[in-house]
Amino acid sequence: MKNSTITIILCLLLTVSTHFAAAQKVDGKSLADIQREWKIQKRMEYEHLLLRLADTLPDSVTCLELAPYGPDLPDMKRFKQLKHLSIAHLETDRIKTEVFVSDSLVSVNIENCTFKRIRFPRNRHIEDVSITNCSLHNMPRSLKRCKHLKHLNLQNNQIRRVPCWVKRRDSLQTLNLNFNRIRLNRAAVRRLARLSNIQLGGNNLEKMPANIGRLRAEHLNLGKNRISSLPQSFSKLSNLTHLVFYENDFDSIPRVIGALTRLKELDFYKNHICEIPDCLGNLGQLEQLYLSFNKINLIPDTLRNLHQLKYFYIHHNSINFVPVWLTQMDSLQRIGLDHNKLLAVPDFSQMKSLTELDLSDNDLEEVPWELVKNNKLQIIGLRNNPFLISPEEKTFLKQQPHIVY
Repeated sequence: MKNSTITIILCLLLTVSTHFAAAQKVDGKSLADIQREWKIQKRMEYEHLLLRLADTLPDSVTCLELAPYGPDLPDMKRFKQLKHLSIAHLETDRIKTEVFVSDSLVSVNIENCTFKRIRFPRNRHIEDVSITNCSLHNMPRSLKRCKHLKHLNLQNNQIRRVPCWVKRRDSLQTLNLNFNRIRLNRAAVRRLARLSNIQLGGNNLEKMPANIGRLRAEHLNLGKNRISSLPQSFSKLSNLTHLVFYENDFDSIPRVIGALTRLKELDFYKNHICEIPDCLGNLGQLEQLYLSFNKINLIPDTLRNLHQLKYFYIHHNSINFVPVWLTQMDSLQRIGLDHNKLLAVPDFSQMKSLTELDLSDNDLEEVPWELVKNNKLQIIGLRNNPFLISPEEKTFLKQQPHIVY
């Protein structure tokens, strides 16, 4: 046995090809029979791997990835140097403390498992816990025993409430509750107040509680909900640097957003927004602005104040005019103007930092030749425009490696 630390991976893949999935029977066997035989085979392989693991020097194991497709796990007490544990497709009623007994354990990842209870022991080393796609209805209470827990991912479960212990866990920085059934009320805000990164996407939320301004978060994801307005207290979220409202029900950008002057990223993709308010010009530190898939027809002059802007995506709107000042914003690196109603565009070829520009699916008749000749750009999208050009010019465009035509 080598002295160096080794990583043992026990990973079983229970898959059936798409060809099998599309057929009722294969070689006279039903799909259910094929799946049953496949699982028996994988169980035999898993048991063989457990035997191999039994012959391994336990202190050499620092990482385990287990996918038993059954109820049994190896004796975890043996692995005293284990740092990273991943479990998938475990079928059991209860995951006991013995599974997490290693004092050196730093991260735990559990996914696609069926269990009713899980119990963590007292631990001062675990920093990252992820329990996803496990149909949890509550955040496990025993997690509060992990005194130094920093990042908790509970995405894709059935959790409805934020428990009191979250408020008292000073070490906790990130909480991912995307795609659950969270009720974001005043009590939940108080319990989330200390966290720096809060993920609440896909929870069917319709409105924000009046005390939302108590949050100290720097990252706040509220995408894929049904929010259409914000309370005035939202303007008090002065620490926010990243704010996501992707796929909600806004028909306008609330003016309270203009008070969030530390924002670096703002995402209003896939809403029903018709115009960009002047208040966005107050966001002098903004680096990424995502306004695609809306109903916007004008890029207002107020955006020329965004001197730090690097990414500007406003594709799939109704823009018919691009102001010349946009080409004078030296910080811009990526611009998405595709799927609009542009008849002409200014000269982008002199922009110092620009690497990607998409003008596809517009109404352009004239090819921006100066831009095409700019070798600094990595990607220029020109597809599906009614360009008035010769067959030779079409061939030339298709031959350019940085042109998507």
